[in-house]
Amino acid sequence: MLSWLNQAGKEFKVPRDDRTPMYLGGLNSLARFEENKASNAAAAAKGQEGSVDPQEETEENDNDDPNVEGEGFDPSQKERRDAEGRTGELEERGKHGVPDEEKRPIGPSELTPFPLNRAFSSQPVLSEKLRELIYLKAVDDKMSIRRISADSGVTMERVAAVIRMKQMERDWVKQKKPLAAVYSRTVLGMLPRTEMWPKQRFDKLTRKPIPIKWHEPVNDLPVHPATTQQVFHPVAESRAFTRADAGRAFHPDLLSADERVPHPEMIQIEKFVGTSPSTPELAAFKRQLAAADKEAADKYLERKKKREEKVQVYQGQKYDFRFQDVSVDSVGKDGRSRAGVGWRYGMPHEDRKPGQVKIPTSV
Repeated sequence: MLSWLNQAGKEFKVPRDDRTPMYLGGLNSLARFEENKASNAAAAAKGQEGSVDPQEETEENDNDDPNVEGEGFDPSQKERRDAEGRTGELEERGKHGVPDEEKRPIGPSELTPFPLNRAFSSQPVLSEKLRELIYLKAVDDKMSIRRISADSGVTMERVAAVIRMKQMERDWVKQKKPLAAVYSRTVLGMLPRTEMWPKQRFDKLTRKPIPIKWHEPVNDLPVHPATTQQVFHPVAESRAFTRADAGRAFHPDLLSADERVPHPEMIQIEKFVGTSPSTPELAAFKRQLAAADKEAADKYLERKKKREEKVQVYQGQKYDFRFQDVSVDSVGKDGRSRAGVGWRYGMPHEDRKPGQVKIPTSV
């Protein structure tokens, strides 16, 4: 094990600066990349050494002399200059990213953490910066989870989990609980990551929009249990069979696929763009959808508030007791309405009761 760590596995001791995954499947390509990088650096250094002007070299040596008149020698100056140079280099890397010659090409082998299972490919995770940005947009900008998911390309479940975890992290900091920050940075340094908020970019030559690379698909249709059965539904050729008809073929109350996706507004926007691609009209349509979404959320909160006002809560030592006024008319005409008091506790079926009509009376 130690011999492998000192030879082939030495690349895995320290996380890389070029933000590439460090998996066993990409060990060979990583070694070749490092060899090519070292050879290119050596060739560049050799070329620079042959083009140095002797006069400039003499001037540099004179400037580096600590006994120059008018300048007191400070042994910490060189260390300070070296530190400033390293800081400036890191800042330039943070602004402009890693140079192209230092970027490692990512292929299928680089995303396979298990060499014996080439079919498994690792998926990217959210970077710390992107998670912090999602939390700030939800808390400070008061953006809804649905809108954040549509703009960032992250599913609503993951957005909600990020918000909860970031809030928990802030609570732990206030309570002065220790955080595994070093462990988190080390693990994130070994995984493929989505670093930045997705933005629309355009080709420099054709000025056409470049397809955005999203973190994950956010509008996948969830599998409804009613759609898992095989149905033979005859339809006339002259009839227009839509997605709404397909939903009713599986179940009378099943919505269409366009309405069951997590982001139905994205489908409406794409349809609107096809009919009216004007930018002002599209912006107005998006504002209209956002206003309708906000109105529906306000109505839900109002209904929730009314339900809570009808319940009286008495806090006990171990349990809270909830009391609500009921009416005898809430059970319905036959006493079996689910709005009744005892509906949740169950009621026996009347199938074997004498005199019950078991044939359908309405279609």
